[in-house]
Amino acid sequence: MRDNPRRLESIQEGPIEDLEPAVNDGRREAVVSLRGAKSPEDLKAVLRAVQDRFAGQAWALQEAAGWATRHREWKLLADLARELVEVYPTLADGYRAGAVCLMQTRQFTEAEALLRQAMANLGPVAWAMADHARLARMQADWHEARRRWEAYRLACPDRPEGYVEGAIALRGLAEFDLADALLGQAAGLFPNHAGVLDQFARVAQGRRDWVECDRRWQLARAACPGDKTIALAHAESPARGLFHGKRDWDEAFRRFDALHAAFPDLAEGYIAHLRNLCKAKRYERASEVATAAIARLPDDVGVVLAVAQISEACGKLQEAAAHYQRACDAFPASHAAPVRLAATLAKLGRTTEADALCEAAIERFPAQPEVFCEYAELAMLRHDWAVAHDRWAEAAGRFPFDPHIRKRLHHASLALADSAGQHAASPVTAAQGRRSDAPMTLAELISCFESLGGTRQGCEFGLVQRALGAEPLGLLRWMHITLDGLVACLETDFEGVGTPAQTELGFLTGMQAERNEVGDDPEYVMTDRRYRMSGHTFTRPSQIPFEKMFAQSCRRMAFLRRKLLDDLAAGEKIFVFKLGDRVLSDDELDRLYRALRRHGDTTLLYVRSRTDTHPSGSAELVKPGLIVGYIERFSVDEDDVLRAPDLPAWTSICKEAWRLVKKRKHVLF
Repeated sequence: MRDNPRRLESIQEGPIEDLEPAVNDGRREAVVSLRGAKSPEDLKAVLRAVQDRFAGQAWALQEAAGWATRHREWKLLADLARELVEVYPTLADGYRAGAVCLMQTRQFTEAEALLRQAMANLGPVAWAMADHARLARMQADWHEARRRWEAYRLACPDRPEGYVEGAIALRGLAEFDLADALLGQAAGLFPNHAGVLDQFARVAQGRRDWVECDRRWQLARAACPGDKTIALAHAESPARGLFHGKRDWDEAFRRFDALHAAFPDLAEGYIAHLRNLCKAKRYERASEVATAAIARLPDDVGVVLAVAQISEACGKLQEAAAHYQRACDAFPASHAAPVRLAATLAKLGRTTEADALCEAAIERFPAQPEVFCEYAELAMLRHDWAVAHDRWAEAAGRFPFDPHIRKRLHHASLALADSAGQHAASPVTAAQGRRSDAPMTLAELISCFESLGGTRQGCEFGLVQRALGAEPLGLLRWMHITLDGLVACLETDFEGVGTPAQTELGFLTGMQAERNEVGDDPEYVMTDRRYRMSGHTFTRPSQIPFEKMFAQSCRRMAFLRRKLLDDLAAGEKIFVFKLGDRVLSDDELDRLYRALRRHGDTTLLYVRSRTDTHPSGSAELVKPGLIVGYIERFSVDEDDVLRAPDLPAWTSICKEAWRLVKKRKHVLF
């Protein structure tokens, strides 16, 4: 019988009746046996028997891969995909199955290699191009995602996915005008397409234009009354956005009631409704909705957990723990249930039980970052900073592209330094201890630079480092500081930084506070009165009281001051400064250069706006120890619109600066 090569999703859904019923060769029965396997071991046994009978035919492996995908058995799927690629290299199924497996388990480097192999062997097929672009999105590499979706649209102009995903990439880059233009083009090609209308509203949400966002959700709801995703977003819109300075809870809950009437089996609708009722502290109504949700969807783990969270929100932790324990027993395949139970046990002071629960969950769910995060948070809650740092480092090693994990690793590193105080050792940089002739990764490269802050988002280079996978500790990494303030710091060896008399602790206010939706729990901000520099702490009053945070801030700044002076004297790093609101004059730049060089043979990288003769992403050596880099735009424009840093330009500048300083051509990335 001739094989019927099919894509993986077709294998999962294809009816058995399609299998040429007129031919009674046993294949139909074999497919029924494969699809009816009860466990991976059962599937393997059936597969061996089927392969013995139908030697040389691909469909048995294809069916087995479909079973493994449906049951999320990723290790089994990886083995099946590998065999499919090796035995049938011209069929798409092995590549497709392997890509699904690798992406689900966040093995991005391996997924990239497999998809490139697929496109080399099969040509630029649509699914491979889409998965390749989706892979960039999963890693939050928005520039690469944008480029890949552009290529996808050129190859497949009749598929709306390219426009929708392209708009998502543009939103990731904060290119909202371009996203709107792309979606306008898509609307002409695909009128009333739910994905296009969904993204159209989310562009306004990205701008934080809540009124326009809600207007677009209402248009989408009217155009696509049967789309559940749009209906849910439309219901939640008044609760998520700020309308005239506040959330419209009554309108949101009216819409949620209408949502349940239209989609009574939509679990996500009940979950979102309960979450927002708890935020609004309407616990009596939450209990009523919970009763209806459980009656309607008793076997949905998300609904059960949302109901349990009502007890937690009310402060009834013992009751919440009992709910979460029942969820763990009833839904053993859920990783979310033990995570919530562990968090609640920790709040009850039962930390040993919480740790053991997370350790068992890690063993069972090694591909779920939430389990590793909760395990690390347990140590953070105990202020066991050394253990917390090790746990976050392990999580970062497993999930290197997860921005939340990188942020928390940085917080743990700072807390560990704080706890050690003046006796803390300077951490080893990512590039130290490596062979001098080995190619550097971008994370290693960017760790060899240190920010000297700046104006109009002085933390921009710190964000660049985070986006490229590096989390170095630095006094000025998250600081706003003027040229005069920085020069004064350098000329006085940062005298007094970290002393209580010179340190001030306040709260995030204004535009930054609105962007971060801080509400009644604003972020602490550290300020040095003498040098008028201020920066993020990434800590809130709900996490630590004011007096304790002030003492911690003083220790932190004193430690980071000492570390910065050591790094300046060592002369191994390149120090980066930028002003987002103007360009330094030659005299000002020379003044900064001389202040920096008084500390030793070190290098200043000053980044400014590009010129006609110096394109964005370029860098030139002006004199020993002084490099000027050029960029098209900084992350805050003239109208105070916040955008993502221009990663390609920053990366290009840093690569060239490193080569200019080290004069080595083997440093490739």
